[in-house]
Amino acid sequence: APPLFSKFVNALNHHDGVVELPTAVDREFDYETELVIVFGKKCRNVSEGDALSVVAGYCVGNDVSARGLQNITSQFMAGKMSDGFAPLGPWLATRDLIQDPNNLRLQTRLNGEIRQDSNTSEMIFNCKKIISYVASIMTIEAGDILFTGTPPGVIWGQKVPREERQWLKAGDRVVSSIEGLGELA
Repeated sequence: APPLFSKFVNALNHHDGVVELPTAVDREFDYETELVIVFGKKCRNVSEGDALSVVAGYCVGNDVSARGLQNITSQFMAGKMSDGFAPLGPWLATRDLIQDPNNLRLQTRLNGEIRQDSNTSEMIFNCKKIISYVASIMTIEAGDILFTGTPPGVIWGQKVPREERQWLKAGDRVVSSIEGLGELA
């Protein structure tokens, strides 16, 4: 099953927003470019076959993560909920503009260097599965947003010892892009 965690309104951020890193409690900050689903209808118990019918549209998101906080317990939320840790944008592309949300090129650039170059088809769970699963647990309201997960390429997944990873630091510029949805900086 897809792992779930909450982000709260304090985490919302915008295109060209600044993310303040809580360096007093962590030093391992990471990017995660993700397709974000924006719901257009209230729903509960939606089948996978009907899942995309409740979507208003899609946008680019960056699930900024404090990996030290994320991993001190079995619950990811502490590492995901800091102020500004959910940049979204640069705009909403309505559902009719995106033929297949599970076949979009996704990239992350850190200070101009490509770090992720993948496709939403590489996500562990597709959009229909995620929507159906979440709607089986709770009522989704129109306007709710859902980050879908990220393909390979985040700092946390690098095949080098943790202490050698180059975590995000103050002054870094992260640009997340998804085909048809624009670039979120």
